[in-house]
Amino acid sequence: MRPHPFFPALLLADDDELGEALGAAVRARRTVQEWPLAVTERVDLADGRRFAVKTQLPPSVEPAFYRQVRSALLPDRIDLGVAGSGHRLAISWQDRPTLAGRIGEPDYPECCRAVEDAIAAIDVSAPVHLDLSTPETWALAVDETRRGLRAVISGGRFRRVPLDLVDAFVAWAHDSATLAEITDDTGLVHGDLTPDEVFLTEDGGCRVIDWQRPVRGPRGIDRAALLRMGGIEPADHVPRYCLQVEAYLRLHWAVQCATEVLPGLPPEGYQTWAIDALQRIGELAAG
Repeated sequence: MRPHPFFPALLLADDDELGEALGAAVRARRTVQEWPLAVTERVDLADGRRFAVKTQLPPSVEPAFYRQVRSALLPDRIDLGVAGSGHRLAISWQDRPTLAGRIGEPDYPECCRAVEDAIAAIDVSAPVHLDLSTPETWALAVDETRRGLRAVISGGRFRRVPLDLVDAFVAWAHDSATLAEITDDTGLVHGDLTPDEVFLTEDGGCRVIDWQRPVRGPRGIDRAALLRMGGIEPADHVPRYCLQVEAYLRLHWAVQCATEVLPGLPPEGYQTWAIDALQRIGELAAG
């Protein structure tokens, strides 16, 4: 193994290691995505098979998710085991059209609903990054976010975040009506879904990738995200509280990155995510 040239906590396998683990010599490999918590490489083998080999660090729960979940929604994969402080997976390369190619077509909203239903069929006991399915777990998550926000604001890392937006978020999150709505119809949610992560199969189904941060929470979150990214106003299709929780997930991740996961990186990007999410929650709360 060798450290990534820019993110040394990520340990990459060499060609011989990958060939031995996957059962055929490596013919070609190239990086397709990289950031401090994960690097994904396309690996072509001499026997014609292709994989997305992903080396990733906590807090991703994807390795545990793939070990436990049995669903046709997930691509075939091989667990390559621990890699330093991280983990490595080989996921079957998906040579299929994606949901992004259906953006603009009349049936795009129904495709988004079908994806939501397929994800919700996964056993809700699967490993998740965040549980928002009960009043107790929702309160714990919100309190963690509130404390994290206060810390990065008082510490000068989030200088542009308006305190009135934070106060409005806390008031919304603790409102009894909010609690009742959010915990009423819950299930497994991808939590960070994009149209490019949904691959359409010949039988009318799909495969979904990138399960680093699944969530237990309101079912409409994924559909809201897919509609928004498809240029469709999601408020016409899903309840308002689902849009607010979708924004909350972005806020939660921004604060977690700034305080726990990647606190040594410049905070400007996370601050922008946080402001956008707080503004969205406030706008929706105001009606």
